[in-house]
Amino acid sequence: MSAELSRTIIGVNWNFSQQIRDNVMEVLSGVQGENSVKIIGPDLDELERVAAQVEAALGEVPGLRDVGMYRIKGQSNLEFPIDREKCALWDVSVADVEDVIQTAVAGKAFTQLIEGEKSFDVTLRYPERLRQSDTTILDIPVNVANHRVAGGTAGPRGGGPGNGVATTGTSGAMPELTGSSLNAVSGDLADAPWRRLRDMVTPVSADGSPDPDGPFIKPGASMIYREEGSRMIAVKFGVRGRDLAGAVAEAQKRVDPLIKAPYRIEWSGDFRQMEQAERRMLLIITLALALIFLLLYLAFGSLLDGLVIFANVVAMSLGGVWALLLTGTNFNISAAVSFISVLGVAVLNGLLMVSSFNGARAHGLPVREAVTQGVDRLIRPVTITALAAILGLLPAALSTRMGSQAQRPLAIVVVGGMIMTLFLANLVPVLYSLYGHREPRAGSDHLAH
Repeated sequence: MSAELSRTIIGVNWNFSQQIRDNVMEVLSGVQGENSVKIIGPDLDELERVAAQVEAALGEVPGLRDVGMYRIKGQSNLEFPIDREKCALWDVSVADVEDVIQTAVAGKAFTQLIEGEKSFDVTLRYPERLRQSDTTILDIPVNVANHRVAGGTAGPRGGGPGNGVATTGTSGAMPELTGSSLNAVSGDLADAPWRRLRDMVTPVSADGSPDPDGPFIKPGASMIYREEGSRMIAVKFGVRGRDLAGAVAEAQKRVDPLIKAPYRIEWSGDFRQMEQAERRMLLIITLALALIFLLLYLAFGSLLDGLVIFANVVAMSLGGVWALLLTGTNFNISAAVSFISVLGVAVLNGLLMVSSFNGARAHGLPVREAVTQGVDRLIRPVTITALAAILGLLPAALSTRMGSQAQRPLAIVVVGGMIMTLFLANLVPVLYSLYGHREPRAGSDHLAH
């Protein structure tokens, strides 16, 4: 599907997943994809440049598929950098120029219309024909009333107009409270001077310096992602035909040299989830094994009995490891969970055998007869238990249909561990025969009953 879609529709990055799982991954990592590399830093242009290098490096790692970068640049922005020197020349504040641009292009509310309990903003905005391009926007007039010079004829000394506002004042009547059409030259807004927006702005170059011949249309960001308050760009990828940990480890070796401070990276998705699960499982399994060994020691009063039972755990675990190797299945969380179930079965089988041997020894039987009697009594239930697990999980271990990615590793490990139980059913009796001549502690046989 990936090859066919990539050949038919060029320039698209594809993800193959299930809807629910994809949504869960997006919630966990913030990126739609099985795995991703998050590059975090301050500058958008540098982020995209580094992400392109990371994308190329990941594409060279065997086993990595569907590598793609979530682009953050590519959208054109119309920028009008306000020239403070020009504004100072015309005695216009930067805020006034920004208000003119916002009002004419985006629209700005100047009052409200109340209709019953509802209120609506009344917005002033230029018609589309007067703001449809950068040229028309540059023709927007800006009021420079602070430089207004009243019209009229020159005074007797040539120092200014003979009427209107003058430096020596005016002899005209003051404005009346009710308004007047006479002597209102100083309040006539029609005579206020205006300048075009182009006289207040100057394009800038890539380095931020003024460039009068430069364009106002600049390439900008189409999307700005953030991670922990910092800007971020992501490169997603999937892993097929290879173990996740090994593939990501090789990818990290290729990517780490590309990242320089103040930029940093984070690996998220399935890999991060696997690392967190492995740390939790390592802690829990270690604690569980320690508690199991403590309980065995309290039950039998012998370190040797506990070690023999744990030898059975190692033997069954080796069966699961060999099963993964022979089937070419990569170790994952599902396989790790199955090793826990194998551990429980191994401890139970070993505990029953050692307890049975100790019971026979407590009744005065020699080691050889005690072992023979215990094996004769327990070999059938142990074998039937192993066969039930093997036959029950064999269909899941051989399945290749949809959903088998989760159940197949678990079933393979359990089947392999149980098969090892059939081959090494005599491991515990053999080990017990090496040290069973010592007198067992009284009461250590109660578990066999």
